[in-house]
Amino acid sequence: MVDVTLDAEEMSREDVAARPEELAQELREGDAFDVRVGNKTVTLNPRESLAFELSVRERSAILRGNRETVSIRMDWKSKYGEPPTARSNRFVPPLRAKYHGLQ
Repeated sequence: MVDVTLDAEEMSREDVAARPEELAQELREGDAFDVRVGNKTVTLNPRESLAFELSVRERSAILRGNRETVSIRMDWKSKYGEPPTARSNRFVPPLRAKYHGLQ
């Protein structure tokens, strides 16, 4: 079984920088932690050792202009052998920013 919870949005540089900082803090504190994804909260149970991947993609297109993409991926087997659990929130997360379109 695979459950994917995805949220994509346009945010300020400051708000984007805050998201991985929140994850890093949760990872440092150990054990299970909650991650906000759109209108859901997912509880994760990482082990002490994780796989980490950082990739950068640079594209050049005459009509669409140059585009850069950075992807960060962390992967692990659940500490307790159980899949993560997702819960719906009744409110919009505080870092939610309005979508203004890509430029």
